[in-house]
Amino acid sequence: MNHKLKIIKVTLCGPGDVEKEIKITREVIDKWNQTHWESTGWGLKTQHWNTDAVPTMAERGQAAINHQLIDDSDIIVAVLWTRFGTPTGLAESGTEEEITRAMAREIQVLSYFSDLEAPGTHHDKNQAEKLAAFRSKMMNAALSFTFKSRKQFRELFESHLDAAVRKLLMDNKKEKAKKPRKTGKTIIQKATGNSNVQLAGDGNTLNFKGTSKRPNVTIERSPDHISPADQKRVSDWIKELAEESTGKALSALISEWWSRFYNRFNLTSYKDLRTVKMPDVEAWYCLQLNLIKAGRKSTDPQSWKNAKYRSIKMKMAKMGLAKEDYYPDLSSRLNMKKPFTSLTKLSKHDLERVERCVNYDYEKWRQ
Repeated sequence: MNHKLKIIKVTLCGPGDVEKEIKITREVIDKWNQTHWESTGWGLKTQHWNTDAVPTMAERGQAAINHQLIDDSDIIVAVLWTRFGTPTGLAESGTEEEITRAMAREIQVLSYFSDLEAPGTHHDKNQAEKLAAFRSKMMNAALSFTFKSRKQFRELFESHLDAAVRKLLMDNKKEKAKKPRKTGKTIIQKATGNSNVQLAGDGNTLNFKGTSKRPNVTIERSPDHISPADQKRVSDWIKELAEESTGKALSALISEWWSRFYNRFNLTSYKDLRTVKMPDVEAWYCLQLNLIKAGRKSTDPQSWKNAKYRSIKMKMAKMGLAKEDYYPDLSSRLNMKKPFTSLTKLSKHDLERVERCVNYDYEKWRQ
């Protein structure tokens, strides 16, 4: 019997009008556990504010939910339909604050917008306007999916949940493989001729000459810190983020991005970054770059489209897929009214949907 069960925490978010969708997510998660619990040694634990948050008067209600659930999550699932929720003091709704906080902490977020026909009695103009603005923001950043039936939502979530969990398991496996082995020795002292002494331990080596004069000390960086080559990669990423940004002088933008990087990874110098953290840094860089480029959708739409075309075609080429077969398949999976034959004929909205679908297929193909 395997007693080394590990837990992946999945937090469910959404206003009161998506109770049926929340129920579906719980059913899908239960099904995943039944299928994969024993074989992987990992189990999924669902969390929701009304069942798992502990009441407190010590802080803002949403802040308590953030600290107790969001910050302790591995995957966030957010569903929105006709309601957006009530302001929290920092955001227009609790769901918005939860999604924004999770994205800032680089927790995986699976977000969905329902296109089910809403009952007329639930119409609220103020809620509708706020929801539309947030939906546009999320869709422009290519971070959300839509569904027209609860059957479609179940199918989408089953697929996305499985991919998200497998990514977590793969990242966990890679991180374990990169952890340096402990030797159990802390200090080794050697004495050689000419009064030279070497002390080595805890990843640092100090060499000095044992004389009455003030010794010359050199400290070699621990081998688990990033190499000069990785230091350059990080520096190049920060420079690229600054060059892609606008609104300030390049030097100010570079300084601003370094500050964000240091805050995100709790560093005072990028040279102190450990090798095992490089995948996290690369993921952070890719996310920030994608968010910047997504903003060009309205400011430079043609460049935005061209970048999408290149990305889709590159991934299709790697997967060995021809548009004559793949485009009709994508049209069917995305429930398009009419199959498309060219990417350039797609609307912005459909182009985003196609790209997300291609990205999903590409990640599955890579695995």
